[in-house]
Amino acid sequence: MTIAAILLGEESWVTVFLTFCLLSLLLVQLVQRAIFLHALRNVPYPTALPLIGNAFQISGSQEEFFQNLVKWSQKYGDIFLIWVGLRPFIFLYKVEAVQPLLSSSVHIDKSLEYEYLKPWLGTGLVTSNGEKWHFRRKLLTPSFHNSLLEIYLKNVKEETNVLISCLQKEAGKWFDVVPYAKRATLDIICDTAMGYKLNAQRNSKNEYVKAVDKIASIVQMRFVNVWISSDTIFKLTKAGKEHDHAIKVIQEFVDKVIAKKKTEWMHHKGDDNFNGSTKKRRALLDLLLDVSNNGTILSDEDIREEVNTFMYAGHDTMATSISWTLYALGRHPEYQVRFYSTVFAISLM
Repeated sequence: MTIAAILLGEESWVTVFLTFCLLSLLLVQLVQRAIFLHALRNVPYPTALPLIGNAFQISGSQEEFFQNLVKWSQKYGDIFLIWVGLRPFIFLYKVEAVQPLLSSSVHIDKSLEYEYLKPWLGTGLVTSNGEKWHFRRKLLTPSFHNSLLEIYLKNVKEETNVLISCLQKEAGKWFDVVPYAKRATLDIICDTAMGYKLNAQRNSKNEYVKAVDKIASIVQMRFVNVWISSDTIFKLTKAGKEHDHAIKVIQEFVDKVIAKKKTEWMHHKGDDNFNGSTKKRRALLDLLLDVSNNGTILSDEDIREEVNTFMYAGHDTMATSISWTLYALGRHPEYQVRFYSTVFAISLM
């Protein structure tokens, strides 16, 4: 046997071995996929197309997407799924099903869609998982003690009064309440998170306000639009360029606020009238600087991650809750009267 034949024989064995390994990996993936799909066999879903699933039904406007969700929930009940490409998204409409997920400290891994938030939020509490999530949660939990939250009530009341005055101008007309609620909660969260008076309700043209609104809408658009799920494709689009500009505006604004607060913190670090031993109202940013230990525990980037996280998660969820509550009260005047009577009675106590 020639040397060439021996080498050729060795190469063929290598090829066979590599092919066997690849086929084995493929088989494992197929088995795992089959087990996964079997677990979902009883969950109903609307008619889906091969490969793209229900992407064609959810890639329109946010209003159309919401209307489809309402329609599917009425048709399929408390639990159903939709396919976005080859990935299923399960929707739960029952408190008993949602509660174990929201209260779990084990099932904290985020879906791939949360990657869309990372250019903005980094790996703060919303986007992180594992050891980092547990460490940050333990570190930040004392910042949200009831005694501290009560100190912010004056600010909440002030901004609520501004919101009421804005809504009064729309009385008797159909209008979208969400932008008003978002600007109000942005003012509240900006003051409580960064100690900065944004005045978004009085000045909706503020660059930071516009950037937050733009980035939030683009991220939501990517959640439901499979065609721009790829970062490479997304960055070539108009939305991708607007996204990058909004990120730049937000980060520059937050960095300036952090730098200013850090200077104040360094100057007053030993002052009892400034530190946590008093009842003086302090922003989340002040508390983050306290636990940062001059950057050894939390760097400036870590602090920015958490400030951005609470700005987004705080104002967006609050605005949604307020908007839905106002809508529900408007649709049910009888409960609106009872609600008003209760609030009025409490105010007299």
